[in-house]
Amino acid sequence: MIEIKVCQHCHKAFYSIPSESPSPCVHCGSIFKPRASDRVKVEIDLTFRFKGKDREATVKDYSSGGAMIVYPGESLPVNAMLDFAVDALAINRPAVTVWTKKTAGSFNVSGLHLL
Repeated sequence: MIEIKVCQHCHKAFYSIPSESPSPCVHCGSIFKPRASDRVKVEIDLTFRFKGKDREATVKDYSSGGAMIVYPGESLPVNAMLDFAVDALAINRPAVTVWTKKTAGSFNVSGLHLL
């Protein structure tokens, strides 16, 4: 079985064979570290600010250091800085996108690293 991982340093995706030892990134050599905390599955609507404009999204999961959001319209580029505030979770922090992909229809999914 092969896994797809996203490097926490250069933010590029790479394939890896699951093992007990950390996997180095094939792009930059950085050692891949597993998530420090588990993701909590939720479905909470929010508004985030990107390039001075408010955009609607839904948080699908989160942890102390990251979140996954689904949103309509133009996709966020990797390394995009945005203001991430979810009152229901008491989160109000800047975030950076580490990956983005298009889903069916006009929606996008992005993984965020909370700063």
